Amino acid sequence: MGKGNYTILARIISTVLYTVGLLTLIQGCRMFRKEIRNRQCRLYGICAFFSALWSFSFALMWNSTNPEHARIFRAAGMIGVFLLFVFITTFMTHYLTSHKAFKNYTRVVTFVGCALWPFIIGPNSVTYFSTKAGMSYTFIPNIFNTLYNIFCALIGLNFFILLILMRMQAGRKRLRIVAGKLAICCIVIMIGMIFDTLLPVFGFTAIPTSTFTQGIGVLMVASVLKFQLASEINIENISKYVSNSVSTPILFFDEKEYLSMENTGAREFFGMIEDDLKQSRLWELFSLPVDCLTFKGDKSIREAECKINNRYCSIEINRITDEYGDTSCYIVIINDLTEKRDYIVRLQESERKAESANIAKSNFLARMSHEIRTPVNGIIGMNEIILRDSTDEKTLESARMVAVSAHNLVELINDILDISKLEANRIMLNNDVYQLPDLLKEIKAVAEVRTRTKKIEFKICIENKVPVELDGDEKKMRQVLMNLVGNAIKYTHQGSVTVSVGSVYANGEFFLRISVKDTGIGIKSEYTDKIFKAFERGEGAENSGIEGTGLGLYIVKNMLKIMNGTISVKSEIGKGSDFCIEVPQKPIGSTTFTSLETAPRKSDKELPKINIHIPDKRILVVDDNEINRFVAAELLSYTAATIETAASGRECLEMVKRNRYDFIMLDHIMPEMDGIQVLQKLKTMEGNMSSKAVVIILTANAIQGAREDYLSKGFDDYLSKPIDIVQIENVLKKYCASSN
Repeated sequence: MGKGNYTILARIISTVLYTVGLLTLIQGCRMFRKEIRNRQCRLYGICAFFSALWSFSFALMWNSTNPEHARIFRAAGMIGVFLLFVFITTFMTHYLTSHKAFKNYTRVVTFVGCALWPFIIGPNSVTYFSTKAGMSYTFIPNIFNTLYNIFCALIGLNFFILLILMRMQAGRKRLRIVAGKLAICCIVIMIGMIFDTLLPVFGFTAIPTSTFTQGIGVLMVASVLKFQLASEINIENISKYVSNSVSTPILFFDEKEYLSMENTGAREFFGMIEDDLKQSRLWELFSLPVDCLTFKGDKSIREAECKINNRYCSIEINRITDEYGDTSCYIVIINDLTEKRDYIVRLQESERKAESANIAKSNFLARMSHEIRTPVNGIIGMNEIILRDSTDEKTLESARMVAVSAHNLVELINDILDISKLEANRIMLNNDVYQLPDLLKEIKAVAEVRTRTKKIEFKICIENKVPVELDGDEKKMRQVLMNLVGNAIKYTHQGSVTVSVGSVYANGEFFLRISVKDTGIGIKSEYTDKIFKAFERGEGAENSGIEGTGLGLYIVKNMLKIMNGTISVKSEIGKGSDFCIEVPQKPIGSTTFTSLETAPRKSDKELPKINIHIPDKRILVVDDNEINRFVAAELLSYTAATIETAASGRECLEMVKRNRYDFIMLDHIMPEMDGIQVLQKLKTMEGNMSSKAVVIILTANAIQGAREDYLSKGFDDYLSKPIDIVQIENVLKKYCASSN
């Protein structure tokens, strides 16, 4: 081969080596600049620089024609060789987290090997000569070349031992993959050294394969480093994404569950400086079990008290894993719940107090129900006796007004007792057929008594033909009208109160329309919504001194809502108010009326007839109130039964030992022994001649669920005060019929 061919081939080889050197230099600069804070990237940049020095120097040597020049170029290249070994060893030992002695050994070997450099570049160690492919060389056998080959062998052996240790440590899949990739790089580098390091010792002409393969190997290491950076999650790179401006305390624990880092918020929370918390365990900081970081899934939320500052916290533990499922670290986010916990404790205490207050209210209402209904029961009972026995028309008319007022009083008591049920939407409709003229006359009778003292006019106008009989809830209609009329009279000092009654049909449905218009003080526009709320009134100088609870219109609106009715109001200060209601009702029959005076009044015709006659029955009435005993005995006397009374539970127990009774009517609340206790004695005592008697509880407790409660305690039936003859008759008929 001629000199021209030699030059071309030498230039081709040197160009390849230049290219490899240039690529490694570019790659090293890119990695160094991009990740300058990363130690591995800095080490790789240095390795790439010495790799490029190796490649450029041997390219110049291979392309030279002067042996002396070749010696100089190779000497420079060998600097790159030795220093590349030093820094690539440092690079690889970074991945080895244990075996500190081996790491130190490999570093010592590489540094000691550098001492061979001046002895293997001199004329007594290497012979240079031209070949067809360029300037080459062979080693002159001597101790230094032998030591150099041993050094290269040790470097290769150390690389593979290091890689094996890397694959064995921690059992982490990502690290095993990194070790495998680095092993390929080392194999590529070491194979190249066979032809220009090992064989020249035996007289073979050197071929610059190691220069080429080391460059390729270093480029391959770059891909390994990129893989490692992309897949590794550790304390160092997480810190880039956590800002110390976050006030929430955040702790970072490594895969061995030791605290590695914390943010400023955490240090402020614990009241410590940075180094005080290092290497702490989570369970050492909080009242948590030792295995608190062992859990299924990626997240665990616990609550515990901090051992350092006694704050009660929610602790959110996030397990961070790499793409292979290995735990890289734990991020713990702390939320201080101390104030929230204290608030909940206060709230629970408030709820407990409210519950106690509610129980006290219920007990109070039950007691007041008894205390109020007991005298009302006497009034109604005595009044009914007058209605049945008197023949004087004036007396009868007065007694009728007393009956209306007393029954209205009972309904008012029920309203107060049922206010909680109204708020809970537990009041149900109780539809039945009723006489509208009777209802309106009751309203008028009560209203005229109240307007008589105020010297204002009260009138009821029938606007068109209105059905006499309607199917609806008479009690709720009475309640609504009594409240509206009562309010109108209360706030009217002169002029009149007018109730207008009419009817309309809408979408095929009959609506009873009633308006209550007064010439009173009126309502400010800003109060027209407020007055329909519980315990709210139009607070102003114009209504100061007027008594009221603020419940009336609240009850009206809610009762109408239950009946699917509506209410509207028009008012002007100083001129009066007009409340209008529309309630769906079902007309019964075709009889109508246009005037209240000419409308029939069913209640004027007769009292309910007594349709039960039981002279063979004995009834014992037990009540500590003398009037109630008298009323009950008088009403029961119309049945022709034998009636006896007892003033206490103890007296009742003595009487049943001497007499057999068919019915025993027990008052609930009595001194010494209440009705429930008397019932228990009756069921268990010996010598009870009335063990088969029907025991009926007489109670003022009309709260929903009371009947079921009494029956569950063993009573046969239940009568709510104030009792009337119809109630008594229905109960007696039921048991007399069953006994017959």
